[in-house]
Amino acid sequence: MENKELYDLIEKFLSSLKMSRRKFAKMAGIPPTTFQHKFETKSKIRSDLYMTIRDAMLRCVLSETDPETQDALSDIIDELDNAYTMADYIDPYIKRILVADKETRKNKNPDDIHQLENAWNEYLNHRDSQNYTVAERNCILSLQLSLDKLNETGLKIAAERVEELTKIPDYRKDNE
Repeated sequence: MENKELYDLIEKFLSSLKMSRRKFAKMAGIPPTTFQHKFETKSKIRSDLYMTIRDAMLRCVLSETDPETQDALSDIIDELDNAYTMADYIDPYIKRILVADKETRKNKNPDDIHQLENAWNEYLNHRDSQNYTVAERNCILSLQLSLDKLNETGLKIAAERVEELTKIPDYRKDNE
């Protein structure tokens, strides 16, 4: 499977929406020059970038009001997922998410949703284990366990307090 096929499908999606690459990149939170460069070089699409693109595509589908257009765009996403799962460099965790997501959307079965959630959690745990030291992972896990105990008001206050901590020079990484 060539990368060109992936880019052709993304282009097909964008042309169906009559959306420029630049506008899509901005909406997806990808630097437009990076997105354009990817198209020019047809380079491999890392899993994290793929999921960002896919998420933005799904948001486009959800914001579409015409059911026929929604179906057509969803079909393109399915084609893209199938093509991406054939890539020899795909992260196996992402592959499980894409397969589980396809089953969930196709069958609308609660068990499939549970499988999709498990696939996402495994991916996030794997990704986090790659990016953080053991101490950082333990800290994040502790924060997550504490946040899970808070109601909506508590979560809002917790976010404000963490933001306050980032403004104290003694606690900032850039001051080490």
